[in-house]
Amino acid sequence: LDSPNPTVQASGYRLLAWSSDASGGLDGLTRLSQQAGRVGGALQLELSNALADSGPNRWQQSSDLAKIVVANSAAGNQLNWQARWRLVKNHLLLGEITEAQQLAKLWLATQPAEMSLWKTRFESVLLERKSNN
Repeated sequence: LDSPNPTVQASGYRLLAWSSDASGGLDGLTRLSQQAGRVGGALQLELSNALADSGPNRWQQSSDLAKIVVANSAAGNQLNWQARWRLVKNHLLLGEITEAQQLAKLWLATQPAEMSLWKTRFESVLLERKSNN
């Protein structure tokens, strides 16, 4: 946490959030994210993931932050796909399978994934419906 590198600090706060001091870790990530501003997409995504991991009462905050990262990052880059995946995962966590599938379908149609990892992940969400019928 004492590192001058914000990425290292973020990792420390994320570990703190997973341990006994969830609010302290989330507060630290929030401060780092705010200090970084619009160029801090990776830190914002780290906070979004930590919020999602902290429980259902923070999933909406996580989604709101992931939407900001999607809007402020270049379409098709790794950060953009990670933020999109966070949004889909949050819908799935909330049991909103149809919404998750709609997002996955839209993004696969409008921003074809160049990496097979992202294509496979988003396509797996589309299969979710078939397994539930």
